[in-house]
Amino acid sequence: MKTITPRLMILAAAMAGLIACDNAKKVEQEQQDLTEQRQEVQKEQAELTQEHRKEQADLAKDRAEELRPDDRANAPMAAPNAERIRDTNEEAAELNREQQKERADLRQDNAEELRGKEKDVVEAKQAVNEERAEIVSDKSEKLRKLETRVQEVQAKAQTETEGQKAQQVTAALSTFPTQRQAIERDIEALKTVTETNLNRAKDSVEKKLSSLEKVVDKAESRL
Repeated sequence: MKTITPRLMILAAAMAGLIACDNAKKVEQEQQDLTEQRQEVQKEQAELTQEHRKEQADLAKDRAEELRPDDRANAPMAAPNAERIRDTNEEAAELNREQQKERADLRQDNAEELRGKEKDVVEAKQAVNEERAEIVSDKSEKLRKLETRVQEVQAKAQTETEGQKAQQVTAALSTFPTQRQAIERDIEALKTVTETNLNRAKDSVEKKLSSLEKVVDKAESRL
């Protein structure tokens, strides 16, 4: 069986930290891309609306020209005939149909693009949450092992015939309960901390665990 050296453990922890950092950055990037895509959608829809309004205005102007009474000398007051009215109405209806289709097609394209971006965000967050679960499990296990060591050193201290050693162990562990409670709160907070702050929160817990381990080491050295 291969022995895991402290150096390998440090390297593994460093790699885990890099992965967590990369996952968090990916979430941030995907969310930014989604925001930009939504802005682009709004821009495209606004441009299309403006284009349609211009087409409608141009058509209205043309219809006014078409339906204006014929001012030729042989028909000075002639009203527009039914055929001309029918033609202009058909043109207006056709333009409405075309514009409705354009709007529907754009909404469909936009919806597909947004769904793709939203899926990317969900997948990135899922990767972070998987990493988050591993971090919580790892830090909880480290804390549990430290608690076990404390129980063992306290049990040994009770069997010591020299009262001074027992007192030294008790003194060395005086800050353990407070530090442990703080770490427990921080580990619990890891479950809900934002993706961008996860790596920073993990490092903070790791430092506190390292400090707590020194407390346990000191207590064990008193025996």
